Amino acid sequence: MWFLLAFTLVINSATSESDALFLTKCDSTDPHQKWIGDTFLSLEEGASYSRITNFATKQCLSSDLNSDPAMTADCDTSPSKWFYNGTNSTLSSANPHVCLDAHAGRGPEMDLWTCHEEDNYDHFNQMLTYDKSTQQLKTIEGVGNCNSQCVTVLSPDHSKPIDGEKSCSSTAALTLLPQDRENLSASLDGSPMGLYLVASRSNSTRWTIFLEGGGWCFSDEDCLIRTTTPNGSSKKLPLTRNCQCYNTDGDALFQDCNCLYLPYMDGASFSGNLANPVSVLNETSGQNELLYYRGIKNLDESLNFALENGLREATEVVVSGGSAGGLSTFLHADRIGARIRKETNVADEVHFWAAPDVGFFLDHEDFNHNGSKPFTDDCLNLATMVNMTFDEDGGLMEQCKDALVSRSMDPRLCFMAEHVVEFVETPLFFFNSKFDSFQLANILGANDFSNETQRESSSQYGEDFLRQIGPALADEKKNNGCFITSCICHGCPWGALELSGLSAYQHYALWVEDTIFGRTTNTSKGHVSIDESVQPNGGDNAPASAGFQKCDPFE
Repeated sequence: MWFLLAFTLVINSATSESDALFLTKCDSTDPHQKWIGDTFLSLEEGASYSRITNFATKQCLSSDLNSDPAMTADCDTSPSKWFYNGTNSTLSSANPHVCLDAHAGRGPEMDLWTCHEEDNYDHFNQMLTYDKSTQQLKTIEGVGNCNSQCVTVLSPDHSKPIDGEKSCSSTAALTLLPQDRENLSASLDGSPMGLYLVASRSNSTRWTIFLEGGGWCFSDEDCLIRTTTPNGSSKKLPLTRNCQCYNTDGDALFQDCNCLYLPYMDGASFSGNLANPVSVLNETSGQNELLYYRGIKNLDESLNFALENGLREATEVVVSGGSAGGLSTFLHADRIGARIRKETNVADEVHFWAAPDVGFFLDHEDFNHNGSKPFTDDCLNLATMVNMTFDEDGGLMEQCKDALVSRSMDPRLCFMAEHVVEFVETPLFFFNSKFDSFQLANILGANDFSNETQRESSSQYGEDFLRQIGPALADEKKNNGCFITSCICHGCPWGALELSGLSAYQHYALWVEDTIFGRTTNTSKGHVSIDESVQPNGGDNAPASAGFQKCDPFE
């Protein structure tokens, strides 16, 4: 199984002495990119497990699974020891046994993830070379279609944008939105909404808007915990961040766009709409603290900023997001598109579409098949808690509400992709696994594949997923596309997964060429690419004609 060992809906806080690890353009003069440990002394023969220290901060690399992203910690309190395997280029901890991992080789944040075997499609995310002369940990050249990048910790020296062709570390400095009016944008703790706008290096008029994910907080108490993390306070955000373009060029992703990265600051998929803050008791301090649920205001004010800083000149815009940000993409694509068509200077000519990444979460019962839907219940309660509304200023779609009410269904279900997707007018290309690891674990409740009931339920979940997503793909007027894998993953490595000899990004790029720009790509099967395997990870040995990319065995 390839579940993240420590996925929590609420990211636990790190101490003030800790620093987050992320990727950046390599600079051999920057001490924050230098790592020291006995395990690096003899790369050819391999050394024993040891602590790994950052040269600049004197903090040690931590294997604390409650930290997301990976962090450093005080060396006296963090006993974490690591082993660098010079043969397969991985850095793994002794206890628990996890590896340092970069998202598809792009970062920017580093995670702790289950260590992959060398023949696994995801192994390249964990490949890091150690340069003994500079003491830098680097990603492999070409991984994620990027130049080599270096693992670093946040430092005041990283306050300026960093550029570099195909470095995948082209970044922008953190921008905090003004709070000059009441009841507008705010992080959960009331600090200003932050964003990152990476400007095109060639003055391109192509734009990507990316909505960050990170689970949800389903109670005020859980949301209060988020205020000590980058998911709830702009005081905790990195000073710089990169942003991946989802614009395309022929059959590949385009590497130079204007990229607006929106941090996830409300715990409710940018949908909170509560005017007044909520007072919540901090049981640790014994003091009451205020929470601000302003997700939809954060989105609208971020768009205002972008429109004043180049978005009005856009000729094409794609909105994307991952996980909870993928759900945000389903929820808000039409809202964003309406603003762009209304306010850009080329409104009649602007091309607009959406590419949600693992955001199609099902309204589904757990594996016991007793009608229990704990995840759905959490989503409904969250909709009430943060005051998701359907009016012009609200975060949910009025058309969805009217339809569900006419069907005698709870309109709060419009917060779930399964129920809202039929009302989304924006052209969509879905990136998803029908056996999404988060959904299997947290919606279906299946985490033991040795249990026959859970195995069968997991396979059935894939069928249910395709049935629910089917109508959105069958609508010829919308002409939506997809790449659906059977690999058990969440935040899947789309550049490495293939069907019919093409990667997910290549399928996507061809869909954009045909559907958005009306260019002929001579594809024979359209742009609905679904892995034919009926068991997770291709356990039923899908036919070779499917062009199926090997996953790990379903066991």
